[in-house]
Amino acid sequence: MESHRKLLLILGLLIVLFGCGKVRLPIPSPRGDLAKTKMVRVGLIEKTQSVDFMIKGSFSVYDKNGRFVARGLKGHRWRARIAADAAPEIEYRLKFVTTRSYDDAAKSTQFLADRKIRYEVLKIEDTSPASVYRDDDAGVTYHVVAWQIFSTREQAEKKRKQLSSRAPFEIFPFNKNANSKTIEIVSQETDQTLQFPSGSRLDTDRFALFGVPVGEGYHWQENENRVYRGLIEFLVDDQKRMTVVNILPIESYLRGVVPSEMPKEFPLAALKAQAIAARSEVIKKLARHASDGFDICANVHCQVYSGINREHENSNRAVDETTGQVLMKSGVVVEAVYNGVCGGHSESNEYVWNGAPQSHLRAIFDGKGAPDLLNGYLQRESVLRRWVSTPAPAYCNTISAEIPASLEYTRKYYRWQLTVPRVELENYIRAETGETFGNLQNIIPLERGLSGRLNRIRIVGTAKSFVIEKELAIRRALSATTLFSSCFVVDRQMGPDNLPVTFTFHGAGWGHGVGMCQTGAAMMALQGATLEQIIDHYYAGAEIGKLTD
Repeated sequence: MESHRKLLLILGLLIVLFGCGKVRLPIPSPRGDLAKTKMVRVGLIEKTQSVDFMIKGSFSVYDKNGRFVARGLKGHRWRARIAADAAPEIEYRLKFVTTRSYDDAAKSTQFLADRKIRYEVLKIEDTSPASVYRDDDAGVTYHVVAWQIFSTREQAEKKRKQLSSRAPFEIFPFNKNANSKTIEIVSQETDQTLQFPSGSRLDTDRFALFGVPVGEGYHWQENENRVYRGLIEFLVDDQKRMTVVNILPIESYLRGVVPSEMPKEFPLAALKAQAIAARSEVIKKLARHASDGFDICANVHCQVYSGINREHENSNRAVDETTGQVLMKSGVVVEAVYNGVCGGHSESNEYVWNGAPQSHLRAIFDGKGAPDLLNGYLQRESVLRRWVSTPAPAYCNTISAEIPASLEYTRKYYRWQLTVPRVELENYIRAETGETFGNLQNIIPLERGLSGRLNRIRIVGTAKSFVIEKELAIRRALSATTLFSSCFVVDRQMGPDNLPVTFTFHGAGWGHGVGMCQTGAAMMALQGATLEQIIDHYYAGAEIGKLTD
């Protein structure tokens, strides 16, 4: 049965892979041509030793620097893998913020200074292949990092966990230009083998990857087989493992993003708003993964990109009819973050991430009332308890409304309840924070954003207490698959030993809550709202603009 299922999956991939005529993309050189062709480098898979892939017809191969190696290679099934061994010299830092603006980097350091964490600001010139639409300091990123330098990733991870209750850090491999691993590309049909020091690029119009990790750390985590447009590149990372990159035009990339982030059956006005938001996001996030060898990742950290698999005429129409349109203020592209279900009230960006407040990313009531209708009331525990226990009349309230089938999945997120055994919750918290705190006694809210989302909590244990800060860190610490939202209140069910037996979370929403509520946008469109009205509601003060060459 399992072999039959695998055969069906491969046949399905072959249909998608070979179903259309060949459209050859230009081969970009490491610098310059990418900008001219408006292409983007998307990280599909990271930290792997090998990956199996399929190619449509013959293809050509280039080395990491874009130099031609061979053409006319044939065969459908191939494997890319790490070969030779050599130890590059890599330093590891703990990264707090990455930005292309020095002013934004400087402002973010106050958060660390307030918590007495030593830091420095690194200015790094990007030597990876150029991307499009870079403003500010082209090719320059600023990284706010903790002062300490580590010689191994394990040491850095240990320190990250120690600091996680005070500030959210990511591990940042620094000075990763000393790589001497080799990529091998092997035919699964003829055993033909090609070797490339540090990486290679394959010229093909589309390809399939097997076992692509999807939704890591979330409740929909799985592996999928996917088909992609564009070129494929294999690189070696700082840990001597492989990164798989897809290079393609931004507009083609968006065809794989919009239906991955929003159901294709949603109203056209909502899909267009999603296309504009996603286009703005890829442009603003181009520096996010510069040190990893690509521009933007394909998962929730940036925005979900599924390749051809989920493309549909509805979402393609939304992309095509908004070609080049982005969210702007004063002629400059701005961030256009979005979330699945805001729960009836969106959040201001500074309560969720490390950065200055953005005037178009303000917390608002997601309904027909005034944006400031609740005016901070959800920061009060008593008010929030009533809020999460009642289906307030907001746009994204799909509990109380008649809705099409495409919105049915959102019902469970608008208001939700989750009961977790204490021992299980203790294991989650220890695994995420690295803290040893004895038995969990209580979870105390310390600070909430304007939507009621928790920004700081205190974990009270029998051995010690400590604080966890920031919305995503809280959600990850309280669930193995990331809690739906940090907008919640907690009840304890006590045992005879005066310790909690279980903790029950009563919550609202799914996601960080900043920017456009995707469910709210769909409901607005169903009620007759236009694209412009949706944008104005969720990104007040910004406007739809057009990119120029």
